[in-house]
Parts: sequence; C-alpha cells; structure tokens
Amino acid sequence: MARTRNIKPGYFSNDLLAECEPLARILFAGLWCIADRAGRLEYRPKKIKADILPYDDCDVSSLIRQLQERKFVQRYTVSGVTYLQVQNFGKHQKPHMKEPESTIPAPDSSGSSTVVAGPSSLTLNPSPIHLNPIPPSEAAFAAPYDPKSEIFGEQLGWLKDRTKRSEGSLRSFLGKCCGEFGDSATLAALIELRAQSPPPVDPLARLRSMLAPRKAETKLSPQGAQYAGFAIAIDRIEQSESDRGEDRNTAGALLDAGRYPRIALAGSG
Repeated sequence: MARTRNIKPGYFSNDLLAECEPLARILFAGLWCIADRAGRLEYRPKKIKADILPYDDCDVSSLIRQLQERKFVQRYTVSGVTYLQVQNFGKHQKPHMKEPESTIPAPDSSGSSTVVAGPSSLTLNPSPIHLNPIPPSEAAFAAPYDPKSEIFGEQLGWLKDRTKRSEGSLRSFLGKCCGEFGDSATLAALIELRAQSPPPVDPLARLRSMLAPRKAETKLSPQGAQYAGFAIAIDRIEQSESDRGEDRNTAGALLDAGRYPRIALAGSG
C-alpha cells in the first residue's frame, strides 16, 4: 500500500544520487512511498516495478543495485526472505501517527545477513573474445553498460587506496575528467593505468597525462557504450606490452579473472 511521503530540496542536489540513472533516482523516491513506517519492504523487483515504474522498460534489480552501491538502500535476508531497508528513512520521513508499526524484521535482527550488491549495469559475458563484431541481437548483455558506475565504484576505490586522498576530492577529479574527456575514455585510461607495472607514483597526474591528448567522445549508442571503454583499454594494454617486448597478456588475465566483460573487438578481423 502506497503512502504519502516528504521530499526535500536536498534530494535534487545530491551529487551521489546524481551518479545513478534517472530512473534509479525516481525509483528511490518511489521506495519511500511503498516502504512501511520503518522504511522497510520486501525485495520483490517485479512488484516494485509495477508499483513505481509500471510504464518504463527497465531492470528494477539493476536500478536498486545502483542505489545499494551508494548506500541509499540496504538489501538483507532474514529466514530466507529478502528485504530492503531505505537508509536514514526515519531522519527524512515523518510517517502518519496512525500508520501501522513495521512487521518486517530489521537488518540487524537475529539471523539476518546483508546481500552484497553486484555490478549495477554490467552483465559479464563468459564467451571468448571474438575477432568479429557480434550483432546487437546476439550480444549477451542484459542492459547498456554505464561507465560512470564503474568509474565511481571500483575505480574510485582503487584510487583511494593508491593516493590516500579523500573520496570527495577524488570524485571531483574524476567528474572533471568525465566532463572533459568523456566517460568511456576516462574508464579506459583508468583500466590501462591499473595495468601498468610498476604502478605510477602519482596515479592522478599519470591519468591526466594519459587523457590530455584525447578529445571528449561523441555520444555513443547503447551497444557502442557497452564495447567502447573495454575495447580501448584492451587495445592499449596489449600495445603497451608489445612495445616493451613483453607477452604478459594482462588484458587476457583481467578477462579470465571475470572482472571485465568479454567483448567484441570490431574491425580487428
């Protein structure tokens, strides 16, 4: 049952929430309305979509993972049933005094376990690298890949470990790189940077120097966005190893480890 909730001006200017897809932002506000007075609800993606986004063609599970990665919601399991907890719900919402108490167990209740968020918009393709393009109808991707999710997720975490800088300053730096050079080019440079051996002393300066010669990308089609960043990265990693006379196949190792999708490299066959 939907309830009336409050929405504050800060919702629209939240830069962390802005990293999510527009539909994920709408979904977040919708979750407030279908959650109980404690901000909890059952994790039933089909029902959630029917309640909040009935007219949109989208993957609600992927949208929720985006919110979960940024700590807006928590997904947890109690006695085999999976629930969602809207974080800080009590801080921002004032349920009506007659609204029933929550009957859903809290995330910290006995026997509960947190469900870790997987990649929000990336579906790994276990098939080998093909030297010829895969037609879009046959591509094994469930949804368009969003480079920003990777940049401000895995790659941001790596930069924090390497530079010891604050998350806020790194987000600002990466945001400027994305704005100036494009999301896919920035992600490709980050992946290439991580493959360098020995690691750079100043990763931010090295990243900037790698991006400097590149122009901002034009807008890619959804299919192109799936391929671009990783195709560029793999090509540059292998070229760099070849120039040094090495045959370490770093790109292949990344793929075999399952961290990055196996993609079609157009134009190489």
